Amino acid sequence: MDSLKVDSKRILDNLLKLAEFTDSQKPYTRRAFSPIYYEARKWLKDLMESVGLETAMDAAGNLIGYLKCSNKGSKYLIIGSHIDTVEDAGRFDGMLGVTSGIEVCRVLHDSNIELPFDIKVVDFLCEEPSDFGVSCIGSNGLVGNLTGSHLARLNSDGKTLREAISEAGGVPDSLNAPLISPNEVVGYLELHIEQGPVLEKEQVPIGIVTGIVGISRWILVINGESGHAGTVPMSLRKDALFGAAEVISRVEKLAKDLSKMVHFVATIGKAEVLPGMPNVIPGEVRLVLEARVLEEGDFHKFEADLKDIVSEVCIARGLGYTIEQLSHTLPVKLDARLQEVIAQSAKGLGLRYLFMPSGAGHDAAIMAQIVPAGMIFIPCRNGVSHAPQEWSDEEFVGNGAQVLLNSCIILARQYDTVSGS
Repeated sequence: MDSLKVDSKRILDNLLKLAEFTDSQKPYTRRAFSPIYYEARKWLKDLMESVGLETAMDAAGNLIGYLKCSNKGSKYLIIGSHIDTVEDAGRFDGMLGVTSGIEVCRVLHDSNIELPFDIKVVDFLCEEPSDFGVSCIGSNGLVGNLTGSHLARLNSDGKTLREAISEAGGVPDSLNAPLISPNEVVGYLELHIEQGPVLEKEQVPIGIVTGIVGISRWILVINGESGHAGTVPMSLRKDALFGAAEVISRVEKLAKDLSKMVHFVATIGKAEVLPGMPNVIPGEVRLVLEARVLEEGDFHKFEADLKDIVSEVCIARGLGYTIEQLSHTLPVKLDARLQEVIAQSAKGLGLRYLFMPSGAGHDAAIMAQIVPAGMIFIPCRNGVSHAPQEWSDEEFVGNGAQVLLNSCIILARQYDTVSGS
């Protein structure tokens, strides 16, 4: 099995083909639940079947390709990621993990190599932030995290998440418990571009992820009073946008101060000003704030300070406000044994590697809540991600996929030893 080789060109060709399923006005945009997303999934299903995988959709709307072994009742290894994107996205984020998983199965199938466990390649439904205010919908559904309140969330068209999952092929009424048993799973592996500049800067081809940040999102609504922009004196105004600007400035300072002590970032990536007219004083501002940390306690400190800031600003300016948490995922540490397996795989290939945290969220963070999970990073050009310029060279793609394949082989040998087969 040591002579098995992935075809890096095939993986890259599949990535470029998948990129053709895009909003033509906003390459490379493929939002979950959109018609173009479903077209891409149909293509992906056909690709899975063309390399010998059986396919199915689970209750959470995840597309799964199965490479089955002959051992009845055997465990299975999950390899996964996602093919949905943010707006104006790239061609690698998520897609690399799915297409590389398919390539690993193709190599094993075409070589008539049977591992002592099944492999499930999973395209998770809607990993990116959705119009329902929930991320990682498929993986959260798989591990039993989606509640009735999540499923009742509405998008801008008035559709519930429950309805969207059903339209995607899922069965939302079955999402009241995990869809998998941890005792059945060998582990979970995900290959991904780093989405940052560290590996490229250090000229290291492989990153081994030690932990994944938790991500919390809040919606801040600041309420003032609309009025005529020419007739209301400055001293009598309750301008929601000026209040929001002060909040934003103070939150930035708070985040910078925290980042000097711990791994911490905060972003306000969405703002809506109402009524949004140049000659009307803003009466309401809605901000979506996101924070990412590696330690749960840092969330609580930031949230307490955030509430103090908003309260102080709004009281001083005579404004009203609400703060609602939209979502929260815990920071996780990835499985030490799988980290060692990945390191052994990279070392066997003569590839340098670096242990590093992930500042981006991934389905692996959700999966790690109930099964051993590991992640492999490869460099991306200039550290750019979530943009059309996102790119990783074929050499790096091949390195990552080969480490993924060899990790599967190492796990198979360990499985034989543990099981005594």
